[in-house]
Amino acid sequence: MNKASVVIATLNRQKVLIRALKALLKQKENILEIIIVDQTEKYPKFLKNFVNREPLIKYFHYNIKNLPSARNYGWQKASAEIIIFIDDDSIVLPNHIKNHLKNFQNPIVGGVTGKEVLELEPEKQTTGKGQVITKTGDIRPNTLSITKGYVDSVWGANMSFRKKVLEQINGFDPGYKYNAMREESDVSMRAKIAGYKIMYEPSARVIHLAASTGGCRDQKGLDWYYSFFRNEIYFFKKYFPPKYLFKFYMRKLRPILVAMFLRGKASPKTLILPYKAFKEGACAYEQAKGKIAPLKIAIDAREAYSNKKAGKGKYSYMLIKNLMKLDRKNLYFLYTKKPIQEKLPANFENIVIKSAGLFWFFAAKNNMKGQGADLIFSPTSYVFSYFWPKMTIPVIHDLAIYQRNFKSLDKANLFEKIMVKRVVFKSKIIITISKSTKKDLIQTFDLKKRSKIKIIYPGVEAQNLIKAKKEVKKLLKKHYIKKPYILSVGTIEPRKNHLKLIQAYAKLKPEFQTKFDLVIVGKKGWHYEKVFQIINKMKLNKKIHFIDYASDTEVIGLYSQAKLFAFPSLWEGFGIPVIEAMSVGCPVITSLNSSLPEAGGKAAKYINPKKVLEIKKAIELMLQSQNQENIEKGFIQAKKFDWEKSSRKLLEIFDNSINNK
Repeated sequence: MNKASVVIATLNRQKVLIRALKALLKQKENILEIIIVDQTEKYPKFLKNFVNREPLIKYFHYNIKNLPSARNYGWQKASAEIIIFIDDDSIVLPNHIKNHLKNFQNPIVGGVTGKEVLELEPEKQTTGKGQVITKTGDIRPNTLSITKGYVDSVWGANMSFRKKVLEQINGFDPGYKYNAMREESDVSMRAKIAGYKIMYEPSARVIHLAASTGGCRDQKGLDWYYSFFRNEIYFFKKYFPPKYLFKFYMRKLRPILVAMFLRGKASPKTLILPYKAFKEGACAYEQAKGKIAPLKIAIDAREAYSNKKAGKGKYSYMLIKNLMKLDRKNLYFLYTKKPIQEKLPANFENIVIKSAGLFWFFAAKNNMKGQGADLIFSPTSYVFSYFWPKMTIPVIHDLAIYQRNFKSLDKANLFEKIMVKRVVFKSKIIITISKSTKKDLIQTFDLKKRSKIKIIYPGVEAQNLIKAKKEVKKLLKKHYIKKPYILSVGTIEPRKNHLKLIQAYAKLKPEFQTKFDLVIVGKKGWHYEKVFQIINKMKLNKKIHFIDYASDTEVIGLYSQAKLFAFPSLWEGFGIPVIEAMSVGCPVITSLNSSLPEAGGKAAKYINPKKVLEIKKAIELMLQSQNQENIEKGFIQAKKFDWEKSSRKLLEIFDNSINNK
C-alpha cells in the first residue's frame, strides 16, 4: 500500500481547487492518481490547461449535484486499494498521504481521518478522542486533537477508506441531500457495523480554507438550515433508538429557534421550516430502510443462548451464529434472560430482560419499541406473533400439538394450541423447517394464502472430528459404555418412540445383543417413567445406557463411533439428528412419516415405527452389513443442508418483509 488514489469532488471552486492540487502534487510519490469529479456546469480553460499538464490527474465532469454521489463516482473510477478524499478547499500538509497509508497496515482499520488546521490562525491543539458519536446520537467533533486512536467517525475534509470497505457498504449514501451534512459520519457508521475500525491520525494534517463561496455544500441562509435539519434527522433515525428522540430535538432547539426567528423573522413560511425539513428526512429514512439504511431486527434469543440447547434452541443459535458472519449491514438486538457470554459483532447487541413468564414478553416488546425495532424474529415462541403479528416472523417447527398422544396436555401446550391458530392467520410471514410442516399447516387450517409460508431447513455444522472423538472417549468411559453400540438421540417422551425401540432391541438375536449395547441420549420429558419401567421389567439395565445431556461436540463424537443410528420417531418437524448422523458417516434407520424422508432422502433405511418386528429386522440387517452405500449416500444427503444457506434465506426474508410492505 505505497500509493493511494485521491478523490476530490468539486463545485464552483476551480481556482481554490488548483491550489489544493498543487499541494497534493508535492506528495506524488505516494499518489497513484488524482481523480477530480467536477459538478460545475462549465470547465474553464485555465483548469483544463492545468489538468492536461499533469498526467496523474484524471478529470471527470459529473452532472448530478450531490456530494455523496460525486464521491461514489470518484472512488468507483479509482484503481488503488486505498482511496483518500480531500475537499476542494483543503491544502494537505507534508507527508499527509504517507501518514494515511501507514495506518492501513492494520487489517482491522477500514478508514482513517486526521487533524484540521485553519488558515491564518495559529495551529490549535486539543487532546482526547478525535471524533465522538454518543449512544444518543450526539456528534462531538474534535478535529484539533493530537491524540491518536480509534474514533467513531471521519470528517469530510480529511478522510480515507479501503476501496473494498466502500464496495462492501455501497459507498456514501446519496440520501444526504443538498448540503450533504452527516454523510461522512454515516459512511463511518456503516464501516463500523461491517466490523472495521476508524483510526484518527493527528499527523495527517490539512489546512481547511473553509472557502466562503462555492463547494458541494454551497447553501446559504434558510436553505442551509433546511438541509441541516433534514439530514440530521435522517442520520439519527438510521442508527439511533427513538427513545433518544427527545434529546435529539433538545440538541437542535437553538438552531431551530435561530432559523425560525433570527433568520426567518418569524414569517409563516419559516415557522414551519423545521417541521417540513424533519418530515422530509424522516420520509427519506423510511424509503431507505432495508436498502442503505439498516433494518433494526429484534430476536427472541432465550433458548438460543440457554446452557443446554434442545432442538429449537440449536436451530435458533445456528441461524443467529451464521447471520453474524453474513450480515454486516443491519442492526440486531438479541433478547435473553441472562447475559450472553460470547463476544458479539459490532452490529449485534444483547439486551437482558429479567422479567418472568408473560411479563418477559411485554417488557421485551416495550424495550423493542424504544430501540425502534422494525421486525421481531421469534424462532421458539408464539407469544410475540400472537400479540404483535404484523411485525413478527414466527417459526413453526411442527404441529405435534395437533397430533393425538404426541404432546402432553399441560397448561403450556394448551396455551400453545390456543395461540397457534391466530399466529397462522394473522402473521404476514411464517417460517417452517420442512415441506412436511408446511403441508400440515395448509391442511390443518385450510390456509389459502400459501405463499406466506417460507421453508428454512436446519443445517449441519462443520465439526472437528478429532476433537469430537477425543471428547466422546471421556464420555463413554464415564458411563461405562463399550464400543460398538447402537445410538438413539432425542428427548425421552412418547413421540420419540423409545418404547418400541427398546422392545425391538430386546428381540434382537443374542449375538447382536451381546455385541451391541443401546445408547440413548436425551433429557427426561413427559411420561419418561414408562421407558425405565420396561427396561427394568426386561432386565436390560446393563445393556441400555442413558446419557441425560451431551454437548454438541460429544453428540457428534457419539454418532461417529456408533454402528448405526436408530430414530423411529412417530412425528418430527424435520429430524436434525438424521442429517447430523449422516454427516459423520453413521448409517441411519428412521421412520417413513412426517418430514423424516425429507431429512433422510435416499440414504436412510425406513421403517414403520409402530411395528416392533420391522424395527428389529432393520437393525439386524444393518448390524451385519458394512452399509457403505448408505454411508456414501448419507454424506451427499447431509451436504444439502447448510446453515449458511439457510441464514442467507432468512436474511432475504427479513429484507423482503420490509421492502414489500
